[in-house]
Amino acid sequence: MCIGAPCAVLIDDWKWLRARILKFSKGNDVIVDLVDIGNDNIVNIENIRPLLKVFGRLPPLALRCRMKGMVLEII
Repeated sequence: MCIGAPCAVLIDDWKWLRARILKFSKGNDVIVDLVDIGNDNIVNIENIRPLLKVFGRLPPLALRCRMKGMVLEII
């Protein structure tokens, strides 16, 4: 697996979602972009599988965007 690779990630021990690898983090953690939801998530590398080609035919269902002039503050 490499950065930018499409993959399937197991979320909440029951749901597989399409994702793209953004960054390898500390330990066995990987930061992924959930392409159909629009969120980033940190998952254990053990919960990542290569995405089957049949599931890659549909384009991502989420579109990344930002509002001009908005500042995101994390509390």
